[in-house]
Amino acid sequence: MLNTIKINVIVILTVLFFAPIYSQEQSQKYREGELLAKFEENINVRNVLSEIKFREMNFEIIQYFPHLGIWHLKFDESKRSTTEVLSHFRSDKRVFAAQFNHFVTLRSKSSSEPNDEFFDQQWNLNNTGQTGGTPGADISALDAWKYTTGNNGLTALGDEIVVAVIDDGFDLNHEDLNFTSTTYNAYIDSEDPRDIPVASHGTHVSGIIGAIGNNTTGIAGVMWNTKILPIAGASLLETTVIAAYDYVLGLRKEYNNTNGQQGKFIVATNSSFGVDFGDPDNLELWCAAYDSLGVHGILNVVATMNLYVNVDEVGDVPTTCPSPYLISVTNTDHNDILTAAYGLTTIDLGATWRIFVSDEQCKIGTRTKS
Repeated sequence: MLNTIKINVIVILTVLFFAPIYSQEQSQKYREGELLAKFEENINVRNVLSEIKFREMNFEIIQYFPHLGIWHLKFDESKRSTTEVLSHFRSDKRVFAAQFNHFVTLRSKSSSEPNDEFFDQQWNLNNTGQTGGTPGADISALDAWKYTTGNNGLTALGDEIVVAVIDDGFDLNHEDLNFTSTTYNAYIDSEDPRDIPVASHGTHVSGIIGAIGNNTTGIAGVMWNTKILPIAGASLLETTVIAAYDYVLGLRKEYNNTNGQQGKFIVATNSSFGVDFGDPDNLELWCAAYDSLGVHGILNVVATMNLYVNVDEVGDVPTTCPSPYLISVTNTDHNDILTAAYGLTTIDLGATWRIFVSDEQCKIGTRTKS
């Protein structure tokens, strides 16, 4: 079995970003550079549009609807924004009413199911019992996708969402993934993409987070097209882990300090390694790293160990680290049955996932089952 973290960061991202993305999509459903307007009676519309305050916008009459008295107007939006022009119209006493030219949604019954080749196997997104499991034991992705599929990886304010995946390696040329041009190998402190090892495990995790959806290829990520920052750092040595998190924090701090001109808008990290039965008191610097990342805007999602034990009692790092910026995740199967460690106090979520590559391909790294 693969690690327990395959889908967990997606669950968190769904909660974090669907609200602001939905807000943006709802407020931008009109065509830029166009207005619909109705003027008071006996007003010569062409004379109004030729006046100095309107002339610079190069108004063009696209269509006139004589029975309703509505004018469809187009203008040069490079001169003034559509919102600004609408405000001018509404403040003019000669204008009876003015509004955007809104896009209209066809309200026929439609499906939010993507056409990706292997989507019907992704029971974690839409469980119909196709793998012998319990229908509905999934994250209800189809319901969420009716509102948004990730807005092409942007927040409501236009920031490019980046998820840093710290894993064994990545196929940077994968056709179904959007990796950032920035890469990092924490083993050798290198940003050269040629130093990123090719491995199935990190590629698979990245796909579940943000594989391109509805492109007839591969699978669909929960947030379609999300940018993935690939970091090779799933190490047996703690210093490599620290190096990976330190690099992520540096990029986010740079982004914050330059108002988005440099660095990366990293909103979450995803990792699938740890110290079985670890005591947070003995690994306090590792645990403290999540606080440092969190105060700069980064949520951290981590997998617990693949043993059926109570980590509240036996310990585990990082899942028992006492950080408010840490989401600790265990694993559940297609019947919603727990298959890994648990803990009433320290484990936050049970995550569902789906295997698409063999265990042999994914044996590199830690926190995997065979």
